[in-house]
Amino acid sequence: MIIKFPSNPFPRIDPKKFTKFNKKRVTEDFVQINLERQGWTVYEPFQDVGIDRIATIIDKKSNKKIIRFIQIKTREIEASSKDKFSFDYTLKPKDIICDPRITFLFYSDYTEDFIIFSINDYLELCDKANFTRSHFEVPAFKFCNHRVGPIIYEKFDKKKGNWKFKNEDLSNYLNEKGLDRIKNAEIDNNKDLFLNKIKKISSFRRKHFFVFEYAKKNASNNSLLPEQVEIINKYIKNFLNLKKKEILKTYKNNEKTKDNLSKEIKESMNLYLNNNIFETAGFKE
Repeated sequence: MIIKFPSNPFPRIDPKKFTKFNKKRVTEDFVQINLERQGWTVYEPFQDVGIDRIATIIDKKSNKKIIRFIQIKTREIEASSKDKFSFDYTLKPKDIICDPRITFLFYSDYTEDFIIFSINDYLELCDKANFTRSHFEVPAFKFCNHRVGPIIYEKFDKKKGNWKFKNEDLSNYLNEKGLDRIKNAEIDNNKDLFLNKIKKISSFRRKHFFVFEYAKKNASNNSLLPEQVEIINKYIKNFLNLKKKEILKTYKNNEKTKDNLSKEIKESMNLYLNNNIFETAGFKE
């Protein structure tokens, strides 16, 4: 029996009426039940580490287990005109994990559509879209809740159901087709392919994440001038071009300097430290 995917497992509940305080729970259950109806076994992590669900299924051809770590992103869709709807969202650098099994599932509770990407497919689309400003550049010292969500999905024709990602047709990532793409067992069975995709994620991180952006929206509150931000970015670029041994030496010297700072400054700095800096930046020996 063919089961429509996705379908609403809660027919008497209007998902649009949930508030932000309980929307996450309902959405994740909505996704889990839909995946289970398609033969997946779905687990909920014990701790919140950025992964909402872990889904597994046995590939019928190779008899190997497929594992996907799913991040679920839900947003209320907005109508900007009669037949045009937009769905914007924000991903953070911490969401881009160097593991090709990471899967992004974007869910519109207005249309009940799933747009499903493997992390590598998603990053390739980002590069292809060639945004004028990197999606992952975070405004420096932003105040309050000035969120930046430059990526928008648009649904142009309600009858045909065509979704687009900055002029890119998303038909191959929508609902059943998107599920079929992540059901491909190649990365689970091919070690070389798996490592190659890790390198591509790492390369994307190095290209887009290590940039310090001037917070134009908060210019009056920002203690740094645009020319100062430019100097910082030049320093970061030079730092990225150093060899691993030179970077390690710089890191150790900075640690010694940090020991002489006040407790408050140390705590603030620790919020920005990344223990996996070498792996995520893609440094070479």
